[in-house]
This record gives sequence, structure tokens and C-alpha cells, in this order.
Amino acid sequence: QAQTSWLAPRPPSGLRVPNWWSGRAFTTRFPRAWIPVMAMFKKKKDEDRKPIEQEIAELQRKFRVLENDKRACSEDSQGTIRKQRATIEKLTRENRKMKAELNETRSSTGTQAEAKMQQETIARLSEQKDTLQMKLEGEANEAQRLQDKLDSTQRRIFELREEMAKSGGVNAALDNSKAIAKQIRIL
Repeated sequence: QAQTSWLAPRPPSGLRVPNWWSGRAFTTRFPRAWIPVMAMFKKKKDEDRKPIEQEIAELQRKFRVLENDKRACSEDSQGTIRKQRATIEKLTRENRKMKAELNETRSSTGTQAEAKMQQETIARLSEQKDTLQMKLEGEANEAQRLQDKLDSTQRRIFELREEMAKSGGVNAALDNSKAIAKQIRIL
């Protein structure tokens, strides 16, 4: 669209009419070139509003999906953490039991055959301890990965909230239609 020389240049899309302008009639205080620009803001078409409403609906849908993902991830993480804590408690009990057996072995004076059997038991228990220790480290790594995933999901939700706030929030379409109706009544 070609602009005539007496019209002010079009403002960039997304520029909103300042709050101090809302509801005021045109007066001589404003330069004549502002009148067509302000008229552009008053005459929003339904087709211009629909993409914004659709975008808001899409953002709300994405937000709900992310909230559900966050909830599911949080529940999974909590379940994994409970399992890991149970494993840690079990390993702690086994460790205490092995220490008690070791102390018994050291305190009792037995034959060499008994000592050999006890050494074999200690070696076997030590291998079990190493295996369980590796499992525990794997569980700790998994817990950290899940926590990182939960953190990133929460960051994404925060970004979506900010994005919704930039586009006017949840009630942007309603506020816009009220403002248009008010402008029409003024005219």
C-alpha cells in the first residue's frame, strides 16, 4: 500500500496505542499527521485478531502439555528417588552386617580352616559390595539426569509464560476487543 505524503509512517506491527491515549477524542493538541495513524489502531479487523487468538490458544495448549510433562517427569523422578533411597538403606544395612561379621571374625580365634572360610566370605561380600556400589553410582547418575530434565522442563515453562506475557497474556484478545468496542462507541 502506498502512503500519501500527509500520512504519518505506519508504526511497526505490534506497536500499541499508549495508555494515555485510550478513550480520548482527537484534539488539536496532536499533529494532524497522527490522526490517520491513530485511526489504524482503532479499526482492527476480525481477521487480524484471529491469528493472535489462535496464537494464544496454541501457546496455552503448549503450556498445558508442558505442565503435564513436568508433572509426569516429576512423578517419575520422585519414584526413582524413592527406589534409590530404599537401595541406599538396604546397602547401609548390608554394610553394617558385613562390618559386624568382620569384627566377629577378627575377635574370634579359630582354626586356619575357619579363617580361610571367613576370608572367602569376606572376598565374596567385598565383590558384592563393589557390585552394589556400582549400581548405586548408576542410580545416582540417573537421579541427576532426571533432575536436569526436570530443571530444563521448568525453564521451558517459564519461557513460555514470558512469551505469553509478551503477547499480552491470556486475556489479550478480550482486552483488545473491549478496546475496539470502546473506540467504536467514541466514533
